[in-house]
Amino acid sequence: MKAIVGFFAKEHLLGNLLTIVILLFGVYALVQMRRDIWPNVDFNITTVVTTLPGASPEQVEKLIVNPIEEAMREVEGLKKVFSTAAENSGVIVLQLDPDARDPDKTNQDIQQAIDRVEDLPAAAEEPIVKVIESDRLPVIEVTVAGKENTSPLEVRNASKFVADKLSRLSQVASVEKQGFRKREFIVKTNSEKLNQRRTSLGAVIQSIQGRNVSVPGGTALSQTGDETLIRTEAEYEQPGEIEQTFLLANESGFGTKIGDIAHVTEQLAKPERLYSALGKPSVNIIVSKKANADTFELIQSVKNLVKDLQKKVGNKIQLGFSNDFSVYLSKRLDALSSNLLIGLGLVLIVLTLFLPWQVALVVAAGIP
Repeated sequence: MKAIVGFFAKEHLLGNLLTIVILLFGVYALVQMRRDIWPNVDFNITTVVTTLPGASPEQVEKLIVNPIEEAMREVEGLKKVFSTAAENSGVIVLQLDPDARDPDKTNQDIQQAIDRVEDLPAAAEEPIVKVIESDRLPVIEVTVAGKENTSPLEVRNASKFVADKLSRLSQVASVEKQGFRKREFIVKTNSEKLNQRRTSLGAVIQSIQGRNVSVPGGTALSQTGDETLIRTEAEYEQPGEIEQTFLLANESGFGTKIGDIAHVTEQLAKPERLYSALGKPSVNIIVSKKANADTFELIQSVKNLVKDLQKKVGNKIQLGFSNDFSVYLSKRLDALSSNLLIGLGLVLIVLTLFLPWQVALVVAAGIP
């Protein structure tokens, strides 16, 4: 230690240069530091949310929760399984064993096990698998509301457009639409035409169900060992597609279509929850960040993008913000900065009582 002190006492120019370099590195690290509200915590928890409209808690448990829990027995790497059944929905909480193996592989196996469950009710919505991660928490909400004489369909289309643009930002992990109304196709059959065509309502239902499918097809393994999920998508997009669906056909290709005995219209489903902005029904788009994203930078990027999107969606749609977490983060950083300045000031005052002010200034500058 004496040798080091003696060396820098003789080579004071080198010592001053080294001090300046260290201070510059400190300033650079401070500028590049990622600003976030919460520290990253690995919960090792995955949730499965299921929905069965109109079902009682007992029905949800028997028809949805129990089959999924049974499928989870095949998944390796699970420590505990909890479940809750309520009206219309159920939640299965899966606690992963952190010492078992790769959590990503376990979550992939969970999704595949759910896709293999075949005895779920036809009216049940597809289970949603969500990994609970502290570094992917929401940072801001974008509200999409209609002004006077704006139809719910226009609000829906605008919110879908805005959510798609937000999801393309490099720092965005996911976007979730709340109050987003799904499309419904209403098939109104004519009983007289059903009798004339010698068909039934059950045949219409069976024909629609057989052609409106979204079926998992397992996984494909590449030469590099990567797994890709395969899914067959053949869902109706327009009412005309349903009307062109055949019920009966002869060898010549002539037969009865749904459009011959029914009229198909489109409407929006009733929302499970109502959201409003500016006193009007709205869709709230929750934006969650990636693990390495800076909260301030992401929120500013979202605001700049929404400002540009406002011009594209037109005057009938009003875009806004809520639950802006940069406000809370700014307050925390302001408190941190004020405490830092007060601490440096007190240290500098104490050091100047016993040391030359130049030395006290250098020592105080090295504290941060």
